Amino acid sequence: MKKNVVLKYVVFLILVYCSSGALAQSPFVPLNHRVYSFIERLSLNKSLQISMPGSLPLSRKMVAEYLIKIYHKNQESNFLSAEEEDKIRYLLFQFQDELAGFSLPNHSSRIDGIKNWRIFSGWVPKWIYGNGKNLFSWTDGDFQFFADPIYRYRMSMTDYDASDRGFEHFHFTNGFRAYGRLAKYVSFFFDFRDNKEWGSQKYPLGNYTLPRLGFVRATSPDYIYHDETEAYIRAGNRKLQVTFGKFKNIWGRGKSGALILSDYATSYDQLKLEFRHRKIYFTAVYAALIDYHYSPEDSLQAKKYLSGHRLEINPVFWLSLGLSEIVIFKGRKFEPAYLNPVMFLRSAEHYLGSPDNMMMSADFRLLPFNNVAIYGELLLDDITTTKLGTDWYGNKFGYLTGVFFAKESSLPSFDFRAEYVRLRPFVYSHENSLSYTHYADALGHWTGPNSDMFWAKANFYPHFRIRVSADFQFRRHGENTADKNVGGDIDQFWTEAAGFEAKFLAGHRVNQINSSWGIEYEILPQIYFNAGAILSRTTEKSGSGLTRTSSSVSLWTSLGMNF
Repeated sequence: MKKNVVLKYVVFLILVYCSSGALAQSPFVPLNHRVYSFIERLSLNKSLQISMPGSLPLSRKMVAEYLIKIYHKNQESNFLSAEEEDKIRYLLFQFQDELAGFSLPNHSSRIDGIKNWRIFSGWVPKWIYGNGKNLFSWTDGDFQFFADPIYRYRMSMTDYDASDRGFEHFHFTNGFRAYGRLAKYVSFFFDFRDNKEWGSQKYPLGNYTLPRLGFVRATSPDYIYHDETEAYIRAGNRKLQVTFGKFKNIWGRGKSGALILSDYATSYDQLKLEFRHRKIYFTAVYAALIDYHYSPEDSLQAKKYLSGHRLEINPVFWLSLGLSEIVIFKGRKFEPAYLNPVMFLRSAEHYLGSPDNMMMSADFRLLPFNNVAIYGELLLDDITTTKLGTDWYGNKFGYLTGVFFAKESSLPSFDFRAEYVRLRPFVYSHENSLSYTHYADALGHWTGPNSDMFWAKANFYPHFRIRVSADFQFRRHGENTADKNVGGDIDQFWTEAAGFEAKFLAGHRVNQINSSWGIEYEILPQIYFNAGAILSRTTEKSGSGLTRTSSSVSLWTSLGMNF
């Protein structure tokens, strides 16, 4: 009966939204697409009056509208550098299928140039990269279909100061991606990736999970396999959309990781509702998560469920305000109170007897000066206002602050970002093992409870196909010890044995400093070469005062297509 109710709800939403006067629907732009960073950089220019949302992913149609606005503004005031002008023309070409009624500026595709080489001329079928950017494309009225292969080969070498030999690691990915429109009102997306990893490391046999990978299988100690699929269907118009499928979301402003909902964990099945009207953006999500428990054999993992709402308001273009709430529950497959898209979830949780893991957050983005953004997030798990300023265990909260600076007229163009994040002990954890995780990974910020971190990153763009980056990270974490839970593990909730005081960074102290450098070159559309180096230094201090320090140097390189 309950499943039928959910199905009827989904069908009702689709029919209502599709019957309204809809504009052409489009799928989401993948979260790792470079267009997000490009738009965010340029959104710092106050003359554009662009409010970059804190709710991702965005649709291809919405991204295309941002690009058109940037292009037209540059035609009026010529504020972009030569590199940025090349980039905007290139991106407009990539999103030309969402640019109905727009005259595309001249852009020469490298793929078309290669197809016209004498060595290839005559034997390359016209349908292969027929549009100059997708391996296969087909458009017939309102129906559109695009398909591309996925490939990446990555290798790295790491030297540890405590070892007399280097450790090698190899990662191979292959798969394919398809997206398009089934009709004017309905779009779809499919992305499958199969992965194999091997190297100097020996792997335990069986089925298990590793950070960010979801399900992992090892049939030999020499390698592991894991796959990842994102697939969904969307329906709606310019203001209202409903999406059903498996994918990720980001809610918040942090780039090192969002506090309430990040993309750190693997993707998950969900029903997503979006409403957008001028200065208002509302999102509601109802999702099924994996309540992971180790099982080396094939077995059905337990489920837990997520319901969340986010309201984002832009009273003026230079100020964005966001409010989010998420509840995690299990023990029942369906909860009507949490399916209500306009219900205050904290009140619903209290109505049900307060058994579930509830999170609330507020965030903002402010443009005080041209080319500068200040932003922040506040996460509230549990809080006792009368005990604020103390080490009371029940004050489970965190915050993130950041500043972002970008300059497009310099040569080369560059941007710089700095963030600080701090999470109190026991944040994200909950009694009855109802932790804020999916497949054992945090749904919020990856740094975890009883931690803080400073992170800074600079990007340089000498050419629209090249990015050179450098970043620095300093993280402190208080780990649980063998005899005391200090609130440093997201999967270990508070009990009276831990005491009523939870001092920040208590326990086994681990300090880590990472610095890295990298270069990225887009050889052809969506074909990237990357290389970089990472220097890491870790200091551990136990309760007895013993200190241990270790360091490592890693070199890596990769070649990827549509990655």
